[in-house]
Amino acid sequence: MKSSYVTSVGRQYASEISHIVGELHTNWLIKMKDDGLKSQLAHYIPTTFGLIESESEENRKNGLDEIQCFLNGTKSLLLLLGDSGSGKSVFGQWLVNHLWELKSAWVPLFIHLPAVEIEENFLEKHLKATYGLNDSQVKLLKSKVSFFLVLDAYDEIDEKSRGTNFCKLGKLYQWNIKIIISCRTELFISFDLAQQQLIFAPYQASNKISNFDWEKRYVQLFDMNTQIPTYVDQWLKLNPDLVDKNIDYLKVLSTLPGLSEMITNPFILWIVLSSLPKTLDKFREKPLLERYQLTRLELFDTFTQAWFERQRDKLLKNDKISLAFSKSIVNDFRCYCEQLANLMWQKKITSVNYVSKKDHIDGFDSFESLEAWLIPNESWDLFFAPTGSFSGDAEKPLTLIRQGALLRVIDKNNYGFIHDSLLNYFSDTQMFNSAINKASMTLGLPINISYFTNDKERI
Repeated sequence: MKSSYVTSVGRQYASEISHIVGELHTNWLIKMKDDGLKSQLAHYIPTTFGLIESESEENRKNGLDEIQCFLNGTKSLLLLLGDSGSGKSVFGQWLVNHLWELKSAWVPLFIHLPAVEIEENFLEKHLKATYGLNDSQVKLLKSKVSFFLVLDAYDEIDEKSRGTNFCKLGKLYQWNIKIIISCRTELFISFDLAQQQLIFAPYQASNKISNFDWEKRYVQLFDMNTQIPTYVDQWLKLNPDLVDKNIDYLKVLSTLPGLSEMITNPFILWIVLSSLPKTLDKFREKPLLERYQLTRLELFDTFTQAWFERQRDKLLKNDKISLAFSKSIVNDFRCYCEQLANLMWQKKITSVNYVSKKDHIDGFDSFESLEAWLIPNESWDLFFAPTGSFSGDAEKPLTLIRQGALLRVIDKNNYGFIHDSLLNYFSDTQMFNSAINKASMTLGLPINISYFTNDKERI
C-alpha cells in the first residue's frame, strides 16, 4: 500500500484530490455534529484487542497499536469481532476521526452497512450519493488515493444479505484500500470455516479469493483495574452537570456486590454512572445492607431498560421492525431474558450449549446414532432456534428478540448472559413476578408490589 493518500503518480492531480478529500472531511465533521458523535467520542478510552474472545490480561493489546500494525502490514482486511455493546462501532468511529485529525496518509471512511444499498460497486455509489461526487471524481480517487474503510455492523444487515462478501461485491480489489469489517461474534461463529472464508476473505480479482490476506481481532471486555477507573475519571470531567461531588463513584462501583463485574463495556458504565446519584438518594434513609441491595437492584432495572431501549432504537433505525412492533419489543426483550434465566436457574446452569436439530442431524450418518442423541431439546429451541417466533407470535421473529437480549456467545454453540449477576437478576425477577401473579389469582385481588419493593413509583 502507498504511504500517502496522494500517490506518486497522482501529483499532477494533487490540487483536485485535496479539494475532494477536503469535502469528505467536511462531511465527516458535519456528521460528528449532527449525530452527537463528538460528545460520545470524547468519552472514548483505548479499546483492547485479543486474538481470542476472552484474552488473558497480559496478552491484550492496545487497539490503536494493533491498527497501526495492520496499516503497516501486508494484509488488506481486519475483521473486528465482539459482543453487542462491546464498543466495535464506537472504536470504528473514533478511529476514523483520529485518522482525520492526524491528517493521515489514509483517507478514512466510515460506512454503516445497514444504511447502504447492498449492490455491486456499492462504494462508488455511496461516494456519489452521500458526498455528491461525480463519475470523474470517483474515478480519480479510485486510481490515485489510499483509503481506509470501516464497514460497520455486518451483523445488522438484512438476513437475506448475510453471506455477502463486500470485498467481492464492491470490487474493492480495484481500489488502493485497507478494510475493517465489524461484526457480532455470535453471527461470525454461526458460519463454518469454509463460509467464513467465502464471506470475509478479500479478493484479488473478480474470481480470485485471497484466503490469507485477512486477520481477525476480538474487542475485549472492560478491565476493572485499568479501563474503568480511566473512563470514570474522564466521565466526571466531561459531565459536571451530572456529577454528585459527595459520591465516590469508584468506591460505589467496587462496593456494591456484582456491579463492577456487570460493567463489561462503555455503554453499561455510562448508564450506571448517570443514574447513580438519583438511585443512591432514593434509598438514603434505609439501613446500610438494605440500601446496598435496593441500590443494586435499581441500577440493574435502569441499566437493563436502557439496554433494551437502545436495541429497539437500533432495530428501528435499520428498518428491522415496524413502529407498532417497537411499542412492545422492549417488554419482549425483558420477558425473553426472564424466561431464559428462570429455565437456566431450574437446570442449575450458567450457560446453554445449544445446537439445532438440523445441525445435529447433518452430523449423523446412521439412524441409530441419531436416535441415541434425540434428548428433548424443545425448551432451548424456544430461545435459540435459528427460525421461529417468540411466544408463538408470528409477528415476533425469535432472532430479533434474541438480538436484543443481554447474551454473549462463549463459544460456537454456548450462550450465557454477559455476566452471571444478570442471570440471577432476571431469574429472581421472574420468580418474584410469578409469585405475585399466583398470589393475586388465589386471592382474587390485584397486589400492590410496592409493599414488597419499597418502590412507590411502580404503583
